[in-house]
Amino acid sequence: MRCGEVARILRRMGGGPETSAPVAASETALLETLVRMGHVESFTNGDGATAELERRRRELAEAIQPYPVGSALPEAVRSQVARAREAILTLTEREARVSGSIELHGRRYALTYRGRTLLTTLETRLERSESIELDVFEKELDTLRASFESKAERAKTIFDRLRGDLPGWDPSPLRAVAIGLASRREDPAAASLALLTAIRGLTEAGVDRNRVATLAECLVAGAVRPPEAMATSPRELVALAEWVRQATGEAAADPDPLTCAALLFPFGIDRRAALVQEAAALSQTLARDQALVLNSLAPHLLVAAAGAAAAPGTSPFLAQAIGSFVARGIPAKEAEMAAAVLATSGRPPPERLERFDLAWDYLSRLSPAGMAVPAAMIAVLRADVGESLDNLRLASATITARGLAPGGLEGLSLGLKLLMQTAILVSAPGGPPPEAGAEVLTPFGLLGLSLVAPAALVALAAFHEITVQRFVTSEYAYHPIHTHYIYG
Repeated sequence: MRCGEVARILRRMGGGPETSAPVAASETALLETLVRMGHVESFTNGDGATAELERRRRELAEAIQPYPVGSALPEAVRSQVARAREAILTLTEREARVSGSIELHGRRYALTYRGRTLLTTLETRLERSESIELDVFEKELDTLRASFESKAERAKTIFDRLRGDLPGWDPSPLRAVAIGLASRREDPAAASLALLTAIRGLTEAGVDRNRVATLAECLVAGAVRPPEAMATSPRELVALAEWVRQATGEAAADPDPLTCAALLFPFGIDRRAALVQEAAALSQTLARDQALVLNSLAPHLLVAAAGAAAAPGTSPFLAQAIGSFVARGIPAKEAEMAAAVLATSGRPPPERLERFDLAWDYLSRLSPAGMAVPAAMIAVLRADVGESLDNLRLASATITARGLAPGGLEGLSLGLKLLMQTAILVSAPGGPPPEAGAEVLTPFGLLGLSLVAPAALVALAAFHEITVQRFVTSEYAYHPIHTHYIYG
């Protein structure tokens, strides 16, 4: 029983284009299987009761006709009216069931709620799953949901610990950080301790408090033994940021050397110097050949870390993408990051932009601001864009159900981080030991990712915080109907 044939027969009961198509006798076995699975219900033609429904309506009208509107009805009439209304509701439900059903051999088949949910799930995934057996497809989705659930549960435990240890902190960045730490295989207590140690070290080093949580997450995400490493890592990160500032020179001083340092931190000393040189060379090429003055070296560090900085088509692609995004009103800094994310994809450049357009078209309806990098992240996933957007819905729903977000755009933002984290862990080398059933999640990974897992997770944390998470947090706090905005 393949997904394509299941979707086609479910569409006939769901108002799809195949509704009027005749049902072949050979489909009887398929229908009966779907009945046993609870996706379809079966009943006889005689269950429809149009004549009975009309009779009950006349009965109700005749019962109340002698009495003025609003007047009290006698007890016997009230009982008669209640029975008639209950019968009308029951018969109306049966009629609706018949009108949305198909007929085969004297019996009718209609979608159940579970069947309608399955149809909705299949519709966004048919490009990949048309020929996949339904039980294999459902196992994939169950494994993906379980992966989301397990990470969200770990994140909630970590978040609760952080809230207790950091009283007075804004919970929004702590929620995002907790989701980032959920990818670690250490006990949540150990992951929380490592983060708190990094936060203290960064605070003592004079790092802006608004950046501390995410930078601490980057340090923990890129460390082999987080609890032990965090004693010295914060000072090393600050020193690395100063080295980046000096390496890029005063004339081209990066306005955000801490993000650059975080991206470089998972790599060895020699590799760091080479990445800065490759990223700087790419920036110079864009400035010289494409007349682009860039805001930060960080996007090009990502491209260099993915091994694409020196590729012949990278510079023209970045110029084309950035120009296109800025023309849509996307801020230049976001446009550069979105283009860099797309440049790490293994797909041909036209396909990268086409997939970005599809994701952007959907996400920008929710908010025209802050969605360029999320659209780029969706575009580089292996699955079809429609499927990835529905997986984003599942991840966001998991986040909200666990109490990790108040809903709305923040739920979407944190759902995106959970989705991308899952994709990185099943695609990138050098990650933690795979979770149970991880091989089933391959279709939900990233295509052509050459970054090692720690570097990819750091890049996700950094780019996510700088763009979409910062926007949605601001939007939540200063929305015109929010109490923070009204009452200061």
